[in-house]
Amino acid sequence: MKKRISKSNVMAFCLVTLTIGCSGVAGRVGLGPEVHTLPANSLVEVRLQTDVVSSSAAVGHPVEGIVTSDVAENGNVLIPAGSRVGGTITEVKSAKRFGGQAMVAISFDVVTPPNGEDVPVEGGMAAYADKQTGKDAGAIIGGTVGGAILGKVLGKDGKDAAAGAVIGGGIGTAIASRKGDEAYLPAGTTAKVQTTIEVDLPEA
Repeated sequence: MKKRISKSNVMAFCLVTLTIGCSGVAGRVGLGPEVHTLPANSLVEVRLQTDVVSSSAAVGHPVEGIVTSDVAENGNVLIPAGSRVGGTITEVKSAKRFGGQAMVAISFDVVTPPNGEDVPVEGGMAAYADKQTGKDAGAIIGGTVGGAILGKVLGKDGKDAAAGAVIGGGIGTAIASRKGDEAYLPAGTTAKVQTTIEVDLPEA
């Protein structure tokens, strides 16, 4: 004699199956992206988003940049290109106010990936006005940013960023500029900065 399966038993079986399936999906959804460790001193290339000119800049004013290329660790992208970079103007010498060679310096201090986790960084960029009468900016120049040795780098035509120079353990760029007697950091100027601590980040 065949056993009859009651409707109540069928409904109970379906309910159990549905519950198990849903809990499995919820578990997978709740896992989120895998987290990886980005070491300290990882390099991040930054592009300045706005012009900065010594005649109008002021110490303490915020500046913004963006990450120009993905930062990955073991093939995992942890800071994607386009991430926001925050910084401030750290030093200004306007030709109008101080006389002599004008300069302006920026320090970047934080990168914010899309997940919102701030990553502390150090490094920046600086520009010096060219004072060589009748010549384009093209001399080897040097200086200091916040007391740290900026190093000697080579600028060419006022918009060319030169080779990197060490800024307090971070990597920065100095450029010779030509905008009257004022120092000029044009939007699009790039520099490399470094992460200051080891940080765990989700894969982008």
